[in-house]
Amino acid sequence: MTAFAETAAAYETAATATVYSVSSEAGPMALLSQAHTRLRNLVSNGDDDLAPVAEIVRYARYRLATNVLPPAHDSMGIKALADELSDYLEQMDGGTPAHGTTYAAFAALADLLGREITSLAMDTIELLGMAMPEDRMLVLAHRQHVSATSDYLGERGMPTAVTCSSELRLTHQPSVVVCVGPHQFFPAAVWAAARTDTICFVQYPLGRSVAPTGGLFGPAGGLQTPKFRSSGATTPVEDSSDFVTPYEGLLAAGDRVVARRHHLGADTVDAQLLLLEGGYAVWTEVTDGSWMWSVDFTEPSLPVITPATVVSVSIGSHVIFRDQGATRDLVRAIADSRHGAARYREVQRKWKENLRSAIVRAGGYGAAAHEIRLLGATVVNLRSWTNDRSIRPHSRTGFAATCRFVGLDSESDEIWGALTAIKKAHLKAGQSIRKLLEQALIADGGQKLLADGYQHLEVEGLGRLSAYRVVHKHPEHHLVNADVIDEPFVAEERGWQG
Repeated sequence: MTAFAETAAAYETAATATVYSVSSEAGPMALLSQAHTRLRNLVSNGDDDLAPVAEIVRYARYRLATNVLPPAHDSMGIKALADELSDYLEQMDGGTPAHGTTYAAFAALADLLGREITSLAMDTIELLGMAMPEDRMLVLAHRQHVSATSDYLGERGMPTAVTCSSELRLTHQPSVVVCVGPHQFFPAAVWAAARTDTICFVQYPLGRSVAPTGGLFGPAGGLQTPKFRSSGATTPVEDSSDFVTPYEGLLAAGDRVVARRHHLGADTVDAQLLLLEGGYAVWTEVTDGSWMWSVDFTEPSLPVITPATVVSVSIGSHVIFRDQGATRDLVRAIADSRHGAARYREVQRKWKENLRSAIVRAGGYGAAAHEIRLLGATVVNLRSWTNDRSIRPHSRTGFAATCRFVGLDSESDEIWGALTAIKKAHLKAGQSIRKLLEQALIADGGQKLLADGYQHLEVEGLGRLSAYRVVHKHPEHHLVNADVIDEPFVAEERGWQG
């Protein structure tokens, strides 16, 4: 089939797709949601001590609204949240609004923990039962509970393919897709899926619900999504707060890490903060030549590791860092010890020191770059070239012009050859490291990393490295100490451990 024919077929299918939502009876979820609203109001009115209590309720609310597992299921973590609320209750004075609201939230969670199945799960299972096993799929907002949900549905006699929204495009979609949670928790690619006949969102009527607009190619143009149909007799819960996911709090969480962990000093670099699954964070450099390992799960059973820049990394990407020391330091060590780069390091050191001195003589980076362009270079990136983490310029012409500027014109060919040898040694070292890391991930088919969001890897000859799913990329750049770059640390924030 031609690309035109495939597109035409997609239009035709999407135009006839049925997209609708089913509201489940809220019950104790309504009480939990209303308690969350009151807690937020108390915090807004100056009771800052209640902020962690409101966060606990928000996490519980979100997890319960986006999963069909029993609330007491170990992977849900609801019991732990209820225990935390109980601890806070013991510290509060009875008869106060804070105590009354927190107790209401605790009582709602206790009610839910006592139930073997939620109304959301009952409605979801009923919908799945309307299609044959091979013709139905359940989609969760996030990956963490996919495996447990698949097992749970099988135990209830409702075997169903289960996936998450970020991986839906990698799977064969049957004609009936049921999504757990409001449609605003899912990307447009889910509810505008052209390969599906029926898309249903099962949700509690909590917060505002705005039907999406746009279509197969977004609101800018293209096919318009069919109008949403709704069913269910439940009256929307009176709740003034929007149903905010924990992930929308990541910007604030990132800001707190930035305020705590960024530094000013002589040896600083321009960096960006990544928040990682499991409560970790990492600073990674944004200058030219900086990179990290990224895991491609296009074929889930055969993860492929490639270098990636911070620009190409996004939420949902999987990245790998050393537990102690930057990954690039490992590449350098192996390039020196196994691939002969050590013999050229003195030439590299001399080149960079002479370049730094020439920049100072010229009056700074701007003036030096202007002179180098006059000598024939078209691209000049002096901050990257003087950085110890880069090897050499990409362009031979630019390098030759820079050598003339530095006063090393007669040694240009020799230096270029040495730096190229180092670059080749780094590439060989990187290839060998990638193969070892891929073997470590393939040992379990990559399933642990996909399921948990992070995985520690003990690799002979490399030491311990860890793979993480990126849950937030802070939008701003900051100056941080060079010695903390690419070294993950515990960020001590709860917000991305949903």
